[in-house]
Amino acid sequence: MVFLEYDLTASATFGFNDDEFNLKGIINFAHSDVNVKWQHNFIRSPRMRRQASSSDLYVTSHTLTLDITSPLFTGVGYRMAARKDGITASVSSPTTGFLGLQLQRRSPSQMFGKLFIRYLETPEKDTDLVTFKATLRNSKKLALQSSFSMDTLNDIMKATKGRVPDVTESILKVINKYHTAHFVEMEGGNWRLTF
Repeated sequence: MVFLEYDLTASATFGFNDDEFNLKGIINFAHSDVNVKWQHNFIRSPRMRRQASSSDLYVTSHTLTLDITSPLFTGVGYRMAARKDGITASVSSPTTGFLGLQLQRRSPSQMFGKLFIRYLETPEKDTDLVTFKATLRNSKKLALQSSFSMDTLNDIMKATKGRVPDVTESILKVINKYHTAHFVEMEGGNWRLTF
């Protein structure tokens, strides 16, 4: 029985050139039932302005990509990008679509965010689940505005409910695959000992 046999490769590159700091990493994990590829990039470079304040001296960006593929389960992709003015993250799957999160600082006193989906039928159109805007008017007053789509949330719950049997069946296939392989070998060994 082969259960814990896998290949793992990893590499990291660190660079420092003209005050720019760069860290890149790649990890590949390969197993018969799942493959995972992780890519990571972090860059911090100096800002060009001479009159920059101490908090604005550097521009920082961070990206992360994670791809999971499996012959037993559906594939999943995760993307994340962060900069000083915002964060964007998404999770996607070929069978279910795209779920995204966006946080953006529009000004020093205003933050905007949304959680949205893209259906498989209309991959170019964002459908907002939740949106919010936070504005700091002064040191004592914070204004929050939010909206959400009940119809879309209801559609997601119905779709999730419909997929639960498929997810359960996939998990049981994996458990039974290794359970059967393990106990068949054990029973075969026991049978040889008794005769």
